[in-house]
Amino acid sequence: MNTSLIINEYGLVDIEGAFIRGFEKPLTLWLLCDGPKTGYEIMIELTRLTGKTLNPSSIYPFLHWLDEQELAFSEWVIKGGRKMRYYYLTNRGKELYSNIQAFFQGSLKTMFEHFI
Repeated sequence: MNTSLIINEYGLVDIEGAFIRGFEKPLTLWLLCDGPKTGYEIMIELTRLTGKTLNPSSIYPFLHWLDEQELAFSEWVIKGGRKMRYYYLTNRGKELYSNIQAFFQGSLKTMFEHFI
């Protein structure tokens, strides 16, 4: 029996997938705190961390949103004859990540301790 699926009144729901999708954005910020990355590098690393293959349509809109909100900026870099877009967190983006990190270490951590 696949425990990652449950049946509700609408059909099958992928519980593990939904849980991981909820963490894609904080994990993306965490990865960018480590240094600039391309969207592809972020996708590969998220797949490695979660064990789930992620769709580019879930990563790139968030990266563009970070750019629009001035939480990150991007620049095109030519490497090995290929043009690649690298994303960097701004100070505001790093502050957002710190706030999310504090949330996970605070009340959410307490909730998970009781849940698990």
